[in-house]
Amino acid sequence: MMATYTGQLLCGDAHPNDDGLMPSSIRTIWLSENSRAAWIIGEPRRRATYMWLPHAPDTILCDGLLMVVTLILERHSLWRSAGIDIDPQNRPMLDLAKAITPDQHDALLNAARAASVGCGLKVIVAGFIGSSILFQLPQVREFGFDVEVLVPVGSRLYNRWARSTLLSGMLEEPEKGLLN
Repeated sequence: MMATYTGQLLCGDAHPNDDGLMPSSIRTIWLSENSRAAWIIGEPRRRATYMWLPHAPDTILCDGLLMVVTLILERHSLWRSAGIDIDPQNRPMLDLAKAITPDQHDALLNAARAASVGCGLKVIVAGFIGSSILFQLPQVREFGFDVEVLVPVGSRLYNRWARSTLLSGMLEEPEKGLLN
């Protein structure tokens, strides 16, 4: 098991009127990061249903979105159409860097981008403080499903070694005179 969850892809059918997710369709993919990033479908602290290791550090977010298209939208045939003889539905653990070549990876991402257009899915991308995907958010524009991006706007973090709490962003103490 990886050390820290640093992000999440919340997926579901886009609500036609309220911009939210249809409650009966919600699925979560977790991003775990430590020495190597991993996208995990399954509940934290339980055995993962699926775990994918991204192709490269700069494709972590794209590979998570590829997982959405492949396993949430169930577009398994993309792999065969990209010339890849792997059935991802029957591979609970998949290291993309070892399983496919860079050219196959590019073809697969292009097929996934095309399959995401007009699919009716909404993906909420949440990057926590320190997450690698915070630096890859423009990659979301390449996919066609509805999307919301959530990023930290403030934090209160306790440092156990310094025995102090650090406030940042909207949780910082206002300067005297501004709001008082």
